[in-house]
Amino acid sequence: MVFSTSESAISAARLDTGRVGHGGVNTIQRPVETSTGTQLVPVRLLEIEDEQVSEGRLAFAENLPLDTGLKQIHTDHPNGAIELVEAILCVEDGEFDAYVTRYQLYSGTPPELEGKACVFDLGGGRIMIMPESHITDLLPGEVFTSSPGFAGYAVKVRDLAFTRRHLESNGFPVVETARGDICVPSASLLGTALIFTER
Repeated sequence: MVFSTSESAISAARLDTGRVGHGGVNTIQRPVETSTGTQLVPVRLLEIEDEQVSEGRLAFAENLPLDTGLKQIHTDHPNGAIELVEAILCVEDGEFDAYVTRYQLYSGTPPELEGKACVFDLGGGRIMIMPESHITDLLPGEVFTSSPGFAGYAVKVRDLAFTRRHLESNGFPVVETARGDICVPSASLLGTALIFTER
C-alpha cells in the first residue's frame, strides 16, 4: 500500500520521530500513457523498512507535477471504477491496538471508530483496520486466515448497477456487503476482496 504525500521529506521526518525504519526519499520514474506516447514521470518514493511491518509493503509517494501539455490517457476502466477509496487491513484481535497506533503515526491522522473497526480518513481515501474476528461484519462469507494483511480494497464507481452487470457478464460472483455496496469475494481474486461503491 502506498500513501500519497504532498511532501515526502515531512513524511520521512514523521517516521524518524516515531523511530520507524525507512529507506530515505528516492526519486523514481513512473510510466504514464499520454496523447503523445508513454512518458516517464518522476515520483519521490519513501519506503518503510521496519521489522514491525508484516502486513505487506508500505511506502509514501509524492507525485511531482506533470509537464505542461502532458495529459494522461486510458484512465477509464470498463467496470466503471474511477478511484481507489479504501484499503481494509485485517489484523489479529490481540494486535488491533498496536496497529491502530502504528497507522496513526504513519498517517499523521487520528483514527475514528466505525463499529469494531478503526478508520483513518486521509481526505480522498480511507484505511480501515478491522479485527479478524469481525471481518465478516464488513465482508459476508469471508474467512481471512493470513492476518495481518489487506483483506480488501474499495473503489468508487459512477453507477453500481452498471458495474454489477459488467462483473456478472464476465463471470465474477457478486455479493452485497453490510454497507450496501457490492463485492467480488477474495476466493475469486487471489485472496483479496474487491468492493465497489458509489460513496
